[in-house]
Amino acid sequence: MKKPKIICLLAILLAVGCSQVPEEALPIRECAAPPEGRAGAICFALGDTAYVVGGRQADGQYSSTMMLYIPSENQWIHSIATPLEVRVHGVGCCNGNAAYIGLGYAGGSIYNDDTHLRDWWRFEPQERSWTRLADFPSDKTVSAVAFANEQYVWVGFGFNGFSDELWRYSIAGDIWEPVPPRHPWPARLMAPVAVQMDGRLFQGTGFRTRSRNDWWEFIPESQEWERRKSLPAAGRHNAACAATRQSIWVLGGWHYGDSLTDGYHLADILRYNPYDDQWIKCGTIPCGVTENGVATGIGNRLYFGLGENDKSELHQNWYCLEE
Repeated sequence: MKKPKIICLLAILLAVGCSQVPEEALPIRECAAPPEGRAGAICFALGDTAYVVGGRQADGQYSSTMMLYIPSENQWIHSIATPLEVRVHGVGCCNGNAAYIGLGYAGGSIYNDDTHLRDWWRFEPQERSWTRLADFPSDKTVSAVAFANEQYVWVGFGFNGFSDELWRYSIAGDIWEPVPPRHPWPARLMAPVAVQMDGRLFQGTGFRTRSRNDWWEFIPESQEWERRKSLPAAGRHNAACAATRQSIWVLGGWHYGDSLTDGYHLADILRYNPYDDQWIKCGTIPCGVTENGVATGIGNRLYFGLGENDKSELHQNWYCLEE
């Protein structure tokens, strides 16, 4: 009579063992420290240079300036003026040799519509030139997501109440148009992440009654969403996300469970392989728990840092790892 119990126990143990997420310890190199800490900044890479724009500074003020990191020299250039208003939680993504940047909010309460920014810009690095484009047509502008292909930039799911809005921007026509709400998940707020890689577009995480760990691929041709394997870790919002040559990375963030009183910060580094739909855990951020940090990929190298810890103190660290 006891044998079935033993067999059942063995089956459970085997199932648990088989369900464990692979882990891979990757060496992380500490790079030159940024000239100042920033939280909630915009980050992107063009060519062999990483750019950080805006964000909250250590004195609590919001910035409009840009910092550049040059990996070949392990050097930062900072306090570069831009025509932007000060902001946090804006968006930025790249298309070819240009970046598209905007949105966020300019200060005060996140619930104050007067501080929500709708401006939209193209930045070209050769001359460090900025071109003002057609404004974003919605007021859902805080902690939105943005991803692009050769023809379009998709922007949406920003905060001003729970939002399921997604808009498509035509690069050639400088025109916005709404995308039909065909996504199968509930509307959410508070910083989901999105990334483009090798012509493929992905989005996930964010907050709706609790932090989410779901992961989706957007199919531009049909403007439909397909479910992919969820993050093998706690749900989160305000995480950093970027793509390198063969991988997508999600780093840190903030987790809320079923109650808004049980939240905690995260420091894990997760690596996603879009070719086999698998996640791997790759250690932790060296400076510890991080929310509102940034990340960007240059070739097969991931650069990441900045953000804030669980005491709202800004990090002034910058790291590199190779896939």
